[in-house]
Amino acid sequence: MYLKCTGCSEYFSFPEHFLYYELNNTCRMPGGDMSVLDRIPLAEFDAYFAGLDILHTAVAIEYCWCFECNRPSYAEYLPDLRQFDIAAGLRKCRDSETSKGIEDNLLVLSDTEFQRLYNLRLHRRTACKCLTCGTGNYVRLDANIRLEHEKCWGSPIEFIGIIRSGSAAPIVKVSYDSEGRLARANMEFRIKDWRSNQAFIDVYGTAVNQDVLRNAAYALLRGQGPVALNCIKELLDKSHAQVLGMAGVIHATGYNMDIDGSLVLAYLKQAISLSDGIAAYNLGNFLRTGLPGMAANDKSSTYYLHLAKEMGVDFSQHR
Repeated sequence: MYLKCTGCSEYFSFPEHFLYYELNNTCRMPGGDMSVLDRIPLAEFDAYFAGLDILHTAVAIEYCWCFECNRPSYAEYLPDLRQFDIAAGLRKCRDSETSKGIEDNLLVLSDTEFQRLYNLRLHRRTACKCLTCGTGNYVRLDANIRLEHEKCWGSPIEFIGIIRSGSAAPIVKVSYDSEGRLARANMEFRIKDWRSNQAFIDVYGTAVNQDVLRNAAYALLRGQGPVALNCIKELLDKSHAQVLGMAGVIHATGYNMDIDGSLVLAYLKQAISLSDGIAAYNLGNFLRTGLPGMAANDKSSTYYLHLAKEMGVDFSQHR
């Protein structure tokens, strides 16, 4: 099950992303320690998540080919309200002959998730977006779509099925605002010798340069470090804390570019001096494992993680 060029046999895989809508203005991400779920009876899951003060609704997706990303991706699946109304009726008689054989993403959601997505759609002002670039320049994938591989002289890309592995792009947890724009990302990246680390990106809580930072974050989701750096280069000398913090993350993850720990350290320290608590968190995280050009240092790691908490950034209670 995969997409494959019929000329050069190149495989096209989907990104390894976990996608949520952001329904709060805090600085937390879904994920973290999920062991509490092991102790909750299955029948009580909806009530448990409905009672959380921090709510993250999973993004309903459809598989697509994005012409902006030039690769397979995911797009939001938020049909019109009439389709929600039809789905609501079918959900009430899901075991009857009426709904037999009908398949739709809206029918497999829990009642809580369905209600949250309905409310999101009710107030939505903009069209659905590709979740790895934020544009609407995509086509939904099905067996009847004809795609061409530009790098292989227009050879047809064969749609055989879906594969969600083998991507060179980072594995991330991503949240989006109510209009489908990237809000935050918790990004896992590999350093070397099978070691990995994490970087946190917050666009949602940034007062200025949101579009610039969001475009850089989208580029990182696609594993395009140089493109991300190009997005922010004109602001790097203007002492914007979040831009400097983003530069540190870009040089730390090293997608399609060398990891440079000395630059990471310089950029993040500058951002911290301008009161960026997320930069402090990221630096503490990077010092825990070290990076090429930045030696691991447990004492310094603890210092910066504690500093991040003092600056209001606390990831110790993930939900």
